[in-house]
Amino acid sequence: MSVDGESESMNKSSSNLAQPEEFSDNNGSPCGGTSREQINEMINSDSKAPLKTPSKEVVDTDTQVKFMINDSAKGRGKCIAENVIPSFSGLSKEELLKYANDPFWIRMRMLLFVFFWMVWLAMFVGAISIIVMAPKCEAPKKPVWYQQGPLYEVDVAQFVDVQGSETVMEDLKSKLDYLSDLKVKGVILSPVFKTDGTKEGNVVDFKSLDDKYGSLETFKELLKTATERDINVILSFTPNHSSNKHVWFNKSIAGELPYSNYYVWAPPSGIASNGSKLPPNNWLSVTGGSAWEWVEKRQEFYLHQFGIDQPDLNFHNPDVLEEFNEILLYWLGMGAKGFNLDKVQYLLEDEELQNENPNGKPGAVHTQYEFYSHTKTHNLPGVANILASWRSLIKKETDEKGILIVTGDVPVPTDSNSTTISVDISRSEKLLKNLPKNFTANDLYNHLQHIIKSGVEWPPVQLGDRYMKRVSDMFGEENVDGLNMITLLLPATPIVYFGEELGLSGATPFSWRDDETGVSHQKSAQQSHYKVFEALINARDTQTALYGNTNLKVLNDTVLVLTRINLGNPGFLVAYNPSNNNITVDLSTIDYVPGDLMLHTKSVNNSLTPTTGHDKIKSDRVNMEPKSAVMFTFAPKIEE
Repeated sequence: MSVDGESESMNKSSSNLAQPEEFSDNNGSPCGGTSREQINEMINSDSKAPLKTPSKEVVDTDTQVKFMINDSAKGRGKCIAENVIPSFSGLSKEELLKYANDPFWIRMRMLLFVFFWMVWLAMFVGAISIIVMAPKCEAPKKPVWYQQGPLYEVDVAQFVDVQGSETVMEDLKSKLDYLSDLKVKGVILSPVFKTDGTKEGNVVDFKSLDDKYGSLETFKELLKTATERDINVILSFTPNHSSNKHVWFNKSIAGELPYSNYYVWAPPSGIASNGSKLPPNNWLSVTGGSAWEWVEKRQEFYLHQFGIDQPDLNFHNPDVLEEFNEILLYWLGMGAKGFNLDKVQYLLEDEELQNENPNGKPGAVHTQYEFYSHTKTHNLPGVANILASWRSLIKKETDEKGILIVTGDVPVPTDSNSTTISVDISRSEKLLKNLPKNFTANDLYNHLQHIIKSGVEWPPVQLGDRYMKRVSDMFGEENVDGLNMITLLLPATPIVYFGEELGLSGATPFSWRDDETGVSHQKSAQQSHYKVFEALINARDTQTALYGNTNLKVLNDTVLVLTRINLGNPGFLVAYNPSNNNITVDLSTIDYVPGDLMLHTKSVNNSLTPTTGHDKIKSDRVNMEPKSAVMFTFAPKIEE
């Protein structure tokens, strides 16, 4: 085809550039001798070949290049390197302004703006909902102060070391530093209220300090100093009765209001053949004999469940309850942080004064206290309500920091799941109360399991107290350290009777002197009961002791093993051999226990020595001497 013929054909189809015709020059190359590679080069360089003659536009379908053909005699074309496909460069400012005030686009923009923030708000609310509603790991409940550290019980007269003109309370204040060193959180004082001088329970004034302890001013100073050292002072007394020399009792005998019914009075049930008055019923005193005493002046009997000189107060009388509310408030206002109440199970008695029923105990006779069941005078249902009201008063007055402790077998709820919490600590369980003198590891295991599984959320544990013998007296000094290790590392509140940390024996005063059993000597000794106790106290003040899981196990029927595990923290292991035999045990069989253990402390009669350096002991072969104990720390081993 000639160039002229092709031009003519293109004129016929000039109205349709969508189907451009490809052409070539006389040599058969398109665009007048320009190769496709050259065309592509012109496209890429955006060059244009100038045309000197009128021309016609042609588009190459392969390269999408527009070129022009002139009508020269030679019929050659000139290429224009121009891309046919246009590129988008956006609207110009003038074009945009055309839409700026268009009502349709104004509404559209507003709708999109609202839609955006609605979506954003929905996403925000959704994110917050996920955070709030997603299941969480429950944070451990923060222990209260009496769960963190031990409570330390002192017989005030025996604990102090009064010199010269110093008063008991002044000397006791000077001993607070010693208690701080032991990380004591609360100190339980023996009864210090004013008495008639015969018995500590024979109180003649519930709002006065006994003269032998000093003045109220010195006592206030003690309370203030204790608070500054973060030590809570707890006062002990017996609310069940007073002395028969109390002003209330004298006024009650006289029938003077409102004291007439402050005590439990009842007329005789009849006249004996000898003309004496018969008691109202068959109730017996805990100390022996009838629980009733005749008063000629009043012509009635008064109830005394203990000594004749200790008449029972009438807690069915609202006036008596109010008196004791005022007594608690008085001492709390002075700085006391709680109370340790004794014999509260006897606070109420049957108002109808019905006879007690025999309990059928073999060998008991009707004149013995053990003969009766005592359902009319012991642990009546209303006792829990009285205690709950006192506890509520204490909490309110101390901003929830106060504590109510009771001594005795009081079946009252003490865990946080109960509807009404009557007391914070019930000291009805004593760890060694029924433990045989030559106890075995299995005996101790059963006692500990009873306490741990008692249902009480955080039970108290106590080895001995002022009503029992000391540990060294009951089981020998060689068992002191082992039992202290168990007591202080249980998930419970340890109540330590003063001197147990030194291994004291008998009803001896606390030894502040520099003798073998004294504090100064034991503090400076390389190994002593005090050093063991101190190491245990430091271990107790940890996450593992407060939050860790507890496991008890007996190995070889002779060694009791206690472990406390809180993953992410060092674990604790106590091994205690109460037998008379030398035993080698494999502690690696205990869950989470690794091959190496770190020696933390050991009893004074244990000669265990690390052989691997850095106080490490191989757990698969640990020698346990008779009556000895040892405590290890370790990194818990997690099974794959």
